[in-house]
Amino acid sequence: MSRKDRNENNKLLSDALFGSPEEMDITEALETLADAGLEPGDLCNKMYEKMCAVAQEFRLRKEEVPPLLRKAIADLRPASLPARTQAELDKRADSVISRIVEAVRSSLTLPDRVSSLALSQSFRLKKSEKSVTDQRIIDRLETQLLKDLASEGEKD
Repeated sequence: MSRKDRNENNKLLSDALFGSPEEMDITEALETLADAGLEPGDLCNKMYEKMCAVAQEFRLRKEEVPPLLRKAIADLRPASLPARTQAELDKRADSVISRIVEAVRSSLTLPDRVSSLALSQSFRLKKSEKSVTDQRIIDRLETQLLKDLASEGEKD
């Protein structure tokens, strides 16, 4: 049996057992992995290691690593590993920043009924009476500001 025939046979068996990949959603996939006693992170790490070994075989034979294998390795590369290139580091930074911004935005969203509230114009234009203490503080700050401005003018 040729490799192509074997792959096709495996695909047919897999589709018969689990359904086609298009029919399975993420929750079903996670449940199937859990039933098999596999953690998704562990599975990704094992696949990454196996794909790296296959890519190493290509490199040892001085052959180019197939583009799809390179992409799969890049997609499965654990985030815990240090970035290899500046572009990869930038991509990770963008991803982290996007998650932070999204988290901040989601925590700052106001309920619909609150966002429509506004202060009435009469409140904004209302003149409040200043207490004697408030007026003394304002006068003292004004005097201090004028002294500071005068001393700045003398320095120039």
